Amino acid sequence: MSDNEFGENGWSEEVEQPVRAPTIPSLFRVLNGHIASQTAVLQDLAKIRDGQRIAKRDGVSVALACAALEEKYPPLEIDGRFGTFVGQAREGAFDKFAALACDLVGQAIAVTHSALEGVRFLDAINEAIPPQWSNLPISELSREVNRYAFTKMRGRLPGWSERAR
Repeated sequence: MSDNEFGENGWSEEVEQPVRAPTIPSLFRVLNGHIASQTAVLQDLAKIRDGQRIAKRDGVSVALACAALEEKYPPLEIDGRFGTFVGQAREGAFDKFAALACDLVGQAIAVTHSALEGVRFLDAINEAIPPQWSNLPISELSREVNRYAFTKMRGRLPGWSERAR
């Protein structure tokens, strides 16, 4: 059936197109880009932690709001309530949480670095990339890559499962 053929009931039916899996180079580009942007956020947070007044980019304000609210960073979605806190962070209300925000951003960078290693491993063993990864937010993509690569590694390395226990 083509994209818009008539079905049994006479109505036009949409046919779902298969989702294409991301390529290894696109995963490297996305993950490296995320590391670069988060490193810039971390540098700005370090300046705030050290007492400097700087103009806050969105990532810095989001990290400060997450730290103040003890939320996961980066948040999967920003609703109206959280958006209010981001606005307050932009105005300097949460600067005292800069050290904690540095830790949160540093952890996000570490997870993404680990995901890069996971992509290298999956590329080395010529493993197919799941198409579901195409639509994931970057933080969830990093976690999924790590989870998938670790699972594949356990099955590929002799004795790995015994050492992991």
